[in-house]
Amino acid sequence: MATTSVQYINRANKLKSDRLPWETHWQVLAYYCLPLKAHIISEGVPGELLPPDVYDSTAIWAAQIFASGMYAYMTNPASRWFGLALSDPRLNEINRRWLREQEDIIYEVLANSNFYQPVHEIYVDLIVFGIANMYEEEDPDDYVRFYCRDIAESCVVENSRGVINANFRTFKLTVRQAVEKWGEEKVSKEIQERLKANKEDDLFEFLHVVAPRYERDPSKEDARNLPWESVYIDKKAKKKMSVGGYHEFPFMVPRFTKRANSPYGYSNSMVALPDIKMLNGMSYTIMRAEEKMVDPPLQGPDDGYILPLDTSPGALNYHRVEMGESDKFTTLYDTRIHNLDAAMSETIRRRESIQRAFFVDLFLLMVNRPKMTATEVVERVDEKMLILSPMLGRLMKEFLQPSIARTFNILVRNGVIEVPEELRGQGYNIRYVSPLARAQKAAETRSIAEYVDLVMSMAKAKEDVIDTVNFDRTAQEIAKLEEVPPTILNSDDEIREEREARVRALQEEKLAGAEV
Repeated sequence: MATTSVQYINRANKLKSDRLPWETHWQVLAYYCLPLKAHIISEGVPGELLPPDVYDSTAIWAAQIFASGMYAYMTNPASRWFGLALSDPRLNEINRRWLREQEDIIYEVLANSNFYQPVHEIYVDLIVFGIANMYEEEDPDDYVRFYCRDIAESCVVENSRGVINANFRTFKLTVRQAVEKWGEEKVSKEIQERLKANKEDDLFEFLHVVAPRYERDPSKEDARNLPWESVYIDKKAKKKMSVGGYHEFPFMVPRFTKRANSPYGYSNSMVALPDIKMLNGMSYTIMRAEEKMVDPPLQGPDDGYILPLDTSPGALNYHRVEMGESDKFTTLYDTRIHNLDAAMSETIRRRESIQRAFFVDLFLLMVNRPKMTATEVVERVDEKMLILSPMLGRLMKEFLQPSIARTFNILVRNGVIEVPEELRGQGYNIRYVSPLARAQKAAETRSIAEYVDLVMSMAKAKEDVIDTVNFDRTAQEIAKLEEVPPTILNSDDEIREEREARVRALQEEKLAGAEV
């Protein structure tokens, strides 16, 4: 039996209610780290001023630097950051040219679409809220189109494997937008009346449900029998606007890190929140202290103090002049007693703590390359990657892999990518070749190189020990770890031909020498 509009709405309301504690937390995080999205609990107005009592922007800038660093070193549009490989390693060598061609097609489609615009926003949401939401839809012009959905709009659901497989998104459209999306004949009577009354900008609330479709005919590929159902509902009229479907789950919902009892994620900004709030309070106190030093409160003669005392910068207080005292205006207290060194030192410490939580030191290290030896730089990067690696693994699994896979499948369905008959049904894997992905494997590469160096030094004492290392396999393993493009490597046949040619050249050289 088909689920009714009321049942969908009731479930969305229940998920929304269960999510309320998260919303309170997100509101505080956005207030201090991402003020432009500080409308989780209450609706914001486009163009409104930033919060008036945020006095330190360290966390705001740190979130932007993290997002920019991830953008540049994980999904840089100017360089290759992923590759394709068949699940059967034996087929990769034979089909590496075809795989490279398909990679180029996907890169071109992503570049021509808007993929790289919302990606930066995804990274900001991820570090601030611990969760982000990307929606990918098929587009008649660019094949694919991507949107970063506001976390305040969507309630997500996990399946038994801990994978997010349902999304209940509540959003608003104007009367005109609703008519453009579904047609005047399909919208509710109230929307039709508002349209006739020229109230095109009035807002209405809608619900978009995407979830597994459990009742369907797999032999049919029409929209109502696809694996994932897509239902749009007018919440006020409790009316289904459209019922469709998807071949793949269209939402990519990465989490920074998470616990087993909730589909929502935790972020480093949550860990750093005490420092962020403390630094904000300290910045306000220091600002007030500096104002008092530059523009201290004054006291002047009178018959007595007029209470209460005003200690704000530039304030004027009156007091009784005793016999022999000067009747000149003076400062209320000696401003030299304000020693801000300790306070400033503490603010610097907390700023550094916040920046470490947002991995600012890692990304600036990769950009600036300070005056360190290469070994010191590598060790510092390794230290930071140790903390960042779990998040990168989750990001690849929950965001990048499904995005590339869905794009690949959309291009296949549109005939842009043609899969050879012999490869149909074969699985494929996605390799990540970005600087951050390679940095994750750098330690393993170095351990191999160090072992080979050790063997080479031992061979000086006992030459036979060098036979313990298969240099061909070592070179292949390092190339795999370093994600060296397979197009620049010789195949097994080419290696054999090169060596046979070298042997023939030596033999010919010996024969020529013997004849002389």
